[in-house]
Amino acid sequence: MNTVQETDIEKLVPSKGAYFIGFATLFLSGISGGFIGYACAKIFVSNPSRLVEIVFALVSAVSICWPMSVVVTIGLKASVEFKSRKKLFPSSKRPSKLLK
Repeated sequence: MNTVQETDIEKLVPSKGAYFIGFATLFLSGISGGFIGYACAKIFVSNPSRLVEIVFALVSAVSICWPMSVVVTIGLKASVEFKSRKKLFPSSKRPSKLLK
């Protein structure tokens, strides 16, 4: 029976660099979303108050950061899938090409 070793599982976990890139992506998308919301408040509301600018910035930041978190999560899961397929199929061919 094929048993899974802890070291094999640790090799499949995304690297710290991948987590850092995911965090940086979310951070930058939140910051840029805030800037976009602030600019929209300036454009669409004549003479906006600070509260309106902050609300626009927060709503925009969340609405941009939320879908990006989905993309980052899927990317990290895909890296695990890619590493496990590489381990199971060491050939450079795609697994579907190995079927006859």
